[in-house]
Amino acid sequence: MTDHPKKISNTSAALMLSVATLYDGLQALLAFFLIGFLVNWLISIFAILTFFTWFKIKGVQLANIKKSAVLGLASFLELTPAGFIPSFVISVGIIIAITRTEDLLLSKKRQEELDQLILAVKRRELSKIKNVIKSNQAQERKMVDSIRATS
Repeated sequence: MTDHPKKISNTSAALMLSVATLYDGLQALLAFFLIGFLVNWLISIFAILTFFTWFKIKGVQLANIKKSAVLGLASFLELTPAGFIPSFVISVGIIIAITRTEDLLLSKKRQEELDQLILAVKRRELSKIKNVIKSNQAQERKMVDSIRATS
C-alpha cells in the first residue's frame, strides 16, 4: 500500500500529546494543592489557544463539527470539578485520529481518481493506436492496389 500524506506526522503527534500531558498534569497538580480553581481556567484557555494554533499550522480544519466539539468538550471538562480527567490528552488524541482518518480517506479517493484518469488515458491511447493502425492498413491497401494497377 502506498504511503499517504499526513497533515500530522508521528513526531508532531507525539509532541502534541506530550504537551497535552504537561497541561493536564499541571492542572491536576495545581488542583491537588487546592490552588487549581484559581488558575486552571487560565491554563485551559492557554492550552486551547496553543492547540488551536498548532492544528492550524498543521493545516487541520477545526471548523469541522466533530473536531470543534471534541476541543470544546475538553475545555468544558477542564473547567468543571472533573479536572482530574486528562481531557486535553484525550481530545488531542481524538482530533489526531480524526485527522489521520480523513487524510487516509482523501488519499484513497485521490488514488481512485488517479486510477480512473490513468485508465481513461490508456483507453484514449489505445483508441489512437487503433486509428493509426487503421490508417496504416488503408495506406498499405492503397499501395498494394496501385502496385497491382501498374503491373
